[in-house]
Amino acid sequence: MRLAMSDCDSHPQFWSPSNSVPTMPSFPGEIIQSIVQELPTPSEQAKMCLVSAQFKAMALPVLYRHINIRSLAMAIRCCLTIAQCAGRGDYVRSFVVVPDADAERLVTSIEYRVLSRMLHLLPQLEYLHIWIPTYKDDVFYSLLTVTFPRLRRFACHQPHFNNENLLGDFLHRHPALTELCIIRPHEYQCDNPPTTSNEFATPLPLVPLPALQSYSGSYSYFLRLAIRNRSLTHATFWDIPRSTDRRDILVHRLANALAQASQLGLKLCILGDAFGAEAIPALARVHPHLRTLEIGPFLEGPSRLHPNAATAISSCLPHLPFLTTLNLNNSADLLDPSRPPTEGRFAQQDAAMLAAWSQLCPTLVASRLHNQYWQRAPGGAQWFMLGR
Repeated sequence: MRLAMSDCDSHPQFWSPSNSVPTMPSFPGEIIQSIVQELPTPSEQAKMCLVSAQFKAMALPVLYRHINIRSLAMAIRCCLTIAQCAGRGDYVRSFVVVPDADAERLVTSIEYRVLSRMLHLLPQLEYLHIWIPTYKDDVFYSLLTVTFPRLRRFACHQPHFNNENLLGDFLHRHPALTELCIIRPHEYQCDNPPTTSNEFATPLPLVPLPALQSYSGSYSYFLRLAIRNRSLTHATFWDIPRSTDRRDILVHRLANALAQASQLGLKLCILGDAFGAEAIPALARVHPHLRTLEIGPFLEGPSRLHPNAATAISSCLPHLPFLTTLNLNNSADLLDPSRPPTEGRFAQQDAAMLAAWSQLCPTLVASRLHNQYWQRAPGGAQWFMLGR
């Protein structure tokens, strides 16, 4: 049965000359953005830009808000897009470039200029993380003249000694940073090791970061920072001084920078076979408010805890009344297949050691020892192995 033309014209599902192109219903912008945010991948979020002009206007801020790229080639394409499309840089809040280990490398000066041009178009940036596999300091030339008023988190590799002023100048322009990560090179070497404690204390002008709350990096660069407001709550060092005088300087700086609160965490990462437990008593004396303490991983040396280290830990535990977690990340047997596994072989000795430590520090309830996680029974002295 055929419908009359008048019926077709009056029905919304039929074509009419006045409405030759079907239109999508209008949705509230909050609903569209919620839909885009729930999509699992950026590629699927990008497809929403093709639905309609309204969807594109709502999807672009979500798509560009947090950029996390695992390929340098993709990073350059992203930089070109932001540089060529006006206004898209205003959406970016975090820009992270962490290429895979086997990714191609950023080596040309043209690519660095593209990166520099793009960085000048990110006025709302709050988090910048750039890791170049070659550890070339050329990346710092891309930061020479750029300033991000809202930047609070920054991560990069530690420049060579002759170029440390490039990073220092950038940090000087961003005194409101709350988180700083100095990435450790694969083969860390001090280009110009100082010979005296005075040279070591001030090899370059201090960098004022009065609001810094979290630091991760080398102890040598930490000594360059001026943290005057006792704002630091977390510190991670992937190396510690070998000599006593340098270690005393580090402990003194930590004592003056760490906040006076119980919710503090400190992590000491050791390169080589030096254990570094001898630094713990000094830290306990000047700053007893630590809540978590992590040491390791150990890349060389014996897979069992040295008796001298155990004694050093025991001597400082009574001076850490807030300590709840003590992790000793001895991963030597994991890194070297020729080493016999330690799990289970010394469980009784480790349980006895932990019981003795918890008597010296009643707040201690969790630990990682010889690649095993341990938990103390609530209200008791017995410890249980939880596994790796």
